[in-house]
Amino acid sequence: MRTGVVVAAVLLLAACGTGPPRWLASGDAVTAGEVLPLPGALDGWVLQDEWSATLRITVGADTHRRVPGANGASLVPDLQGCEERRLLLTWQVRSDEITLTAALLGPDDAVRTSAEGLGGTISTDGCSAPGFANPDGEQQSYSSNQADVVVTVQEYRR
Repeated sequence: MRTGVVVAAVLLLAACGTGPPRWLASGDAVTAGEVLPLPGALDGWVLQDEWSATLRITVGADTHRRVPGANGASLVPDLQGCEERRLLLTWQVRSDEITLTAALLGPDDAVRTSAEGLGGTISTDGCSAPGFANPDGEQQSYSSNQADVVVTVQEYRR
C-alpha cells in the first residue's frame, strides 16, 4: 500500500511541474544552485563528444572567460548551425567563498542570459557561447583574487 502512495506522489509532482528538473532539448538556459548530472542521452540528439575543463577566473575582471571546446580552443557561437548542435554543461566553483556569473554570450560577447552562484547548469543550442566572470569582485572581500570553476560539457548533434 505504501508503494502505491509514493508512486502516486511522484506522478503528482511530475504533473504539477515540481518534479526533478530536465535538461532542455532546445532553447537556452543558465541556472545556479543544483548541479544536475549530465544526461548521457537527449531525445532527438546524438552524443558527439564529452569533456571537462577547469577555468581560472580573475576576480573583478569585467570580461567573461569562454569555456574551451574539446580541442582546447574557446567555444564560439555557431550561427550557421544553431539547430544542429546542443551543448549541456555543469559548472562548480572550487571555492565556496567566490560567487561567479555563468553566462551565455553572443558573437559580440554581449550577455544573453546569466545566473550567479557556486554551481549550476548551462544548456544552449550553440548560437551562444558559455563563459564565466566575477565583475563585482572588488566590492567583495575574498582571500584570493582568482577562482577556479570546473565545467563538464556534453556536445550533441542531430
